[in-house]
Amino acid sequence: MGYIEPIIASVTVVAAATLWNSLKPSKRSEDAPPMAANGHILLGHVPLLMRGMNRFAEALFEGIDSNIVEYWIGNPAAYMIQGTDEARAIYTNVNLNERHARLYDLKQAMIHEGLLFNSNIESWKRNRKILVESIGRPRFIRSLAPKINQLMGTACDLLDALHNSQTPILANVFFGSISLDIMFDTIFTDSRRATESYLTHPDQKVGSDPILTILPESMNATFFFLTTPSFLYDYVPFFYKRAVLYRKAVAEWHKFVTDLVDLKCNENINSAKDAETEDLLTSLLLACEGDDDNGRHAIVQVIKEAFSGGTDTTSHTMAFMSYELARHPNFANEIYNEIMDLVGENGEFTAENIGKLKYLEAAIHETTRLHAVVQINPRFLKEDVMVGKYRLQKGKVAVVATRRNQLSETLWEQPLEFKPHRFLESKDLGGPLGFGFAHVPFGYGVRKCPGEALAMMEIKLVMANLIRRFSFELVNPSEPLGVRQGLTVQCRDLPMRFKQRS
Repeated sequence: MGYIEPIIASVTVVAAATLWNSLKPSKRSEDAPPMAANGHILLGHVPLLMRGMNRFAEALFEGIDSNIVEYWIGNPAAYMIQGTDEARAIYTNVNLNERHARLYDLKQAMIHEGLLFNSNIESWKRNRKILVESIGRPRFIRSLAPKINQLMGTACDLLDALHNSQTPILANVFFGSISLDIMFDTIFTDSRRATESYLTHPDQKVGSDPILTILPESMNATFFFLTTPSFLYDYVPFFYKRAVLYRKAVAEWHKFVTDLVDLKCNENINSAKDAETEDLLTSLLLACEGDDDNGRHAIVQVIKEAFSGGTDTTSHTMAFMSYELARHPNFANEIYNEIMDLVGENGEFTAENIGKLKYLEAAIHETTRLHAVVQINPRFLKEDVMVGKYRLQKGKVAVVATRRNQLSETLWEQPLEFKPHRFLESKDLGGPLGFGFAHVPFGYGVRKCPGEALAMMEIKLVMANLIRRFSFELVNPSEPLGVRQGLTVQCRDLPMRFKQRS
């Protein structure tokens, strides 16, 4: 593709967008929020995205005394929102049940038919209902405990062998492998054995599962297409080249999941399974019977999102938690003592008794607050909404800056410190955890994450099994934690040793 024509086209489109954008201030109503800081005269707030989502939100509010600002990275314009009262107004509005993105952008990332950005409300409701009634059922959640205990028994035995040889492992790959094994069982009733493969060959990721490479690249591609105006990635050479690479990553992940679904369907997954053992794929097949083409596309999309939520976000949360417990061994020992008081050295963890580990739960909540893997939560405004003194206009997008709330000095004491004790007692301020809407790790309301119960059960069982047998040690304790920001915040390679408790 030649560069001259795209450059001319991009300049034309940018100039037109700039002219249109320059007309907006004269049309702003008196009750409109202020425009965000650090806007570019030509590209609006697009250049700020290069800083990462957290610094992007920070730059929007720079020097502005308001909890709501309007910004522009392409049509429609959006509002960035911080503060607990403002977040509550968005989360509790039952009419704000859509996330918005242009269909063209969604199709580039192949995410237009599942749950996250599905604008077809009936299809979205069907898919969400399937998820809630399969992986969200209390009986299903209870059935996870013996499976995860068995998986972790094998993993801990392999970690014992690595302890004897002083071999470090990469925490991000280790927890990614565990989550992958759990999700394969949840989705397909199948054993991936990714954890065993990695711990058998931990050097240089030789044994790591290819999904752990393909999935993050696809999620980064999704972030690119949703946050970069299409005129940039279609016509401007720098963005165009990145789009080519990202489309390749999207296609690779889509083909991988499609082939998996086809393979499992051909293995004669039948509708005779009872409700106790029915996996997610079976539930989706039953719901889409008689709708072969559209149904198969929807199945693939929902499973892709289940992998993303169940593998990527959960595994990185556990990696971040292991990092903090390695840096705060006293609190890790408090969890250990709690475990010993509850089940002892050989007692079994169950869905019922795991909920009694309050120190463990506090550590999870503090990890999700301090290391939020999802930094924003968008809602499409189908109607004008008053939030405090500001009117948010219909047709724009309200984006709750969850990470800014979770790290706010006005909402938390020493917000940048790992202090799990703050979660040992609910403050009775409402919201999902009793802390108002300053900490909403799984969302709230109609768009709440349907996999919350699964994720919490997985994290509790995995970490309880590990903490009972091991303490965590950073190989390079003086190095800062490495993260990669995209659609989610991902833990970069984190070398650790798991040391046997005496």
